[in-house]
Amino acid sequence: MKKNYQIAIITMSLFFMLGCSSTSKKIRQETLSSALKKTEKVKKEDRKVKKAVYKTKDEFYITEPERETIDNRVYVSKTNYYVSNKGFKEISGFKFDYSTVFYSNEIKDIDYYKIFYTYKALKKDGIKSQIELELYLGMGKVEFRNDFSYVNEIKTPISLTFGGNIKAVIAKINKNMFLKFKVGLNRGEVGWFYKNELWDDEGEIITGDGIGMTEIKTGVEMEYLSHSGLKTMVGVSPGIIFFKDYTSEGFKNDVINFGFGLTYNIGIGYEFF
Repeated sequence: MKKNYQIAIITMSLFFMLGCSSTSKKIRQETLSSALKKTEKVKKEDRKVKKAVYKTKDEFYITEPERETIDNRVYVSKTNYYVSNKGFKEISGFKFDYSTVFYSNEIKDIDYYKIFYTYKALKKDGIKSQIELELYLGMGKVEFRNDFSYVNEIKTPISLTFGGNIKAVIAKINKNMFLKFKVGLNRGEVGWFYKNELWDDEGEIITGDGIGMTEIKTGVEMEYLSHSGLKTMVGVSPGIIFFKDYTSEGFKNDVINFGFGLTYNIGIGYEFF
């Protein structure tokens, strides 16, 4: 009796571990009570249950026409995505990005480090119809051109930025790799310390300053999305940048002008399915 009890515990433990380690979710249009009643049947043909529909991580796009509606959701065989009857599946994630922007004006380049929140809506007809939104914060090191007239008067120039991108798949290379088009807008400020502090008639001491900027970009990005949700990407984006007429300390901007930019970026991120 004790031996049978031990065997039962070992068997249940194995089923528990297998269930926890499984990467798929089986769904059947059948209740547990129905299945339990069928287990009482003697004949094999009387113990037949309805086939399972899987939610797995085998594929990252919806291609199979066979769908079954369960609990007001549409599950697709051998697909890690499920979509509601409303027509889309929402996916969130994050990513880290390093980029270099080369400019045509007085700024030579800015090296940015950014953190992103990503949101994706996947439509029923697959990943090609997804719409993706990115919001980010970033900080970068600014380098002025050597022939910039005031390169020695500005110390420790940096840039703080925030913005967003809208992305859409324009080509599927394979089931894990996609080419995306993106358009983005970001706001920010280029700030610096003056070589020597300034002051005004009111006695205010000015040690640093900054100037606001707005940048508009379009571009393409190649993304690889693994089965685990880990993704990597590389992209290029041309754009234009505008600077405000006055600095944060109220000086009229006659130094840093409108310019064109070209951004190269690489990143790594993760999506929560």
